[in-house]
Amino acid sequence: MTAQKNGSTSDGSIPNFNDLVKLHYSHSEIGHAYETLKNNTLLHLQGASKFILLVTSAQPLEGKTTIAINLAISMMLARKKTLIVDTDLRRPQLHKLFPLENKRGFTDILLGAKDPSPFIQDILSGEPNDSQGYQLNVLTSGKVTQSALKMFGTETLKSAFDQFLEKFDVVILDAPPVLAVSDTLLLAPLSQGILLVLNSGVVTEEQALTAKNRLQKSGGKILGAVMNRFDEKVHGAGFNSYFQYYGSRTETSS
Repeated sequence: MTAQKNGSTSDGSIPNFNDLVKLHYSHSEIGHAYETLKNNTLLHLQGASKFILLVTSAQPLEGKTTIAINLAISMMLARKKTLIVDTDLRRPQLHKLFPLENKRGFTDILLGAKDPSPFIQDILSGEPNDSQGYQLNVLTSGKVTQSALKMFGTETLKSAFDQFLEKFDVVILDAPPVLAVSDTLLLAPLSQGILLVLNSGVVTEEQALTAKNRLQKSGGKILGAVMNRFDEKVHGAGFNSYFQYYGSRTETSS
């Protein structure tokens, strides 16, 4: 497998955690792009010490999970205690990409677990005794049941997110595509900011605008859009004129 510019592999999977950390430390274009995305995100959140950031897309297969993972790593490398949560209960991916056990997770919180700590898994970089190492905290989806899906409501989610912010500086939600299911519209107003991932090879301008409008009507605050497979020669510099654009372009095959 060969690494793509966005930190994914040629088959769409994510490289191992240590390789991703090394990628972020490198002077590569993609390392710089994620550093820029992280810095601009923090800037738009006006220096908030703790926050929940929702990462979503208009349609499936636009690369939102890849963006969410790499942004979480970038936050972690800035020495922020970071948790990434798989809230895409219709098509959970985090446990497959790292890989991690997924018998318990976010669904246990939805079903009433008071303390999220037993369900959070830690991924470490470097050697186990390396004091300079980093730790990324991951909450996979857990076992998805009809009971868990029925508990996907504002009151339950707010309680869970309050618990997360007691323990972490940054909580990144890998959320479902906006046009696929309505779950993300319940998550949006509970986050401090939203990044909308748009793959110019998949999404149309009309779909992008529809997703943007739905998020805003739900009470969500869109910080900006991350463009994947964007080529000014093909799409023109004005393709993203209706979004705040971060100035870095990533490409993805996932």
